[in-house]
Amino acid sequence: MNTQKANTSLIGKILLLSFLFLFVGTTQIFAQSARGRQMRNKNATAEGKAEKRSQQWQTKFGLNNLQTYQLEVAMLKQNRDMERLKGGGNGFEKKEKRQAIKTEFEAKVRNIFTPTQYANYQKMKAEKKEKNKNKGKIKYKNKGKNKNKKIDHYDNDNF
Repeated sequence: MNTQKANTSLIGKILLLSFLFLFVGTTQIFAQSARGRQMRNKNATAEGKAEKRSQQWQTKFGLNNLQTYQLEVAMLKQNRDMERLKGGGNGFEKKEKRQAIKTEFEAKVRNIFTPTQYANYQKMKAEKKEKNKNKGKIKYKNKGKNKNKKIDHYDNDNF
């Protein structure tokens, strides 16, 4: 009778450990595949990024082949210029250069797009900006909660 209890207990422990290893293994597999996706996107070339984004914009804004090619060239230049900024330098200079690159890209986009396409582009940018703005509010909504809280120093009798 004792041996039967011991065998049942041993089988239960083996099953528990098996499920534990199975769970840990599957979570590791999913985590690695997500990390792999991030690394693929991070290591993509400037050319690949420009081509992918221009193809997406072709369908989104209804661009013809010439517009798509011109847009891809503009995106490629922007990507390469931004990659050059990743080096040294102080933050203020980088910010000014980054803004200049964005302004130059915006001028090229305005020349490539028709007025209707450009209006849709501006709408997309505004929606993205609003989405990012809301994302930041949710993420940091409790940060600095008591930052502007007034303190009345005269309430204390021992001043």
